[in-house]
Amino acid sequence: MSPQERVEKISRQLRGWAGYFNQGPVLKIYRVFQNYTLRRLRRWLMRRRGKRGTGYRQYPDEYFFKKLGLFKLPFSVDRNSRPSSLQHPSPRGP
Repeated sequence: MSPQERVEKISRQLRGWAGYFNQGPVLKIYRVFQNYTLRRLRRWLMRRRGKRGTGYRQYPDEYFFKKLGLFKLPFSVDRNSRPSSLQHPSPRGP
């Protein structure tokens, strides 16, 4: 399996998992899970090449997100995307 195929499969799973579990305080768990996924992908690529090490220098985060298209889990809340019923009222001018 090529790295692109593996990342496509993992991205689909991450996207589905994030959509299903997107209730409550999940941002810390998303960060832990994203770091775990990146670490495992790096180790897999290093073993695939027959090299030792963790692969942090050879495969930076940008390689996975920009080149291979890995789905990036959200680490912060986008306040602008909240439903209007949950947004704070804005002060109105005269």
